[in-house]
Amino acid sequence: MKLEDRIDSTEMREKLNHLEDHVPGLGDDVYEFGRLLSGRLSEVDSMVIPAGYNLLVEVLLFDLVEGFDGMGEPIISELSGDSSKIYQVEKYIEQITNTVCPEKFAQKVNAFRGTMSRY
Repeated sequence: MKLEDRIDSTEMREKLNHLEDHVPGLGDDVYEFGRLLSGRLSEVDSMVIPAGYNLLVEVLLFDLVEGFDGMGEPIISELSGDSSKIYQVEKYIEQITNTVCPEKFAQKVNAFRGTMSRY
């Protein structure tokens, strides 16, 4: 990944916060994940590269399974600690990415995600 691949995440965060407006019918758990991912994106620099976006997604999935964020603080969410819900949400990651990210960025995210090993 190159620094030229980085984009401002402001629009992505807005779409993630209101994912139900962009992709109706996915379910409350997917929309909750979108809001949580938006929060994670807001905690980092507003510019993000595809690998960084993927890292945030993977770390959030892991943290949700564990029920705690990277600082050991509990994650307050219906998804927290419920691996069956999280594995269901994971099925929609590519669709979420394609919805909230610009097309070329989403392609790089999905290509990179395909090379990652699952936990």
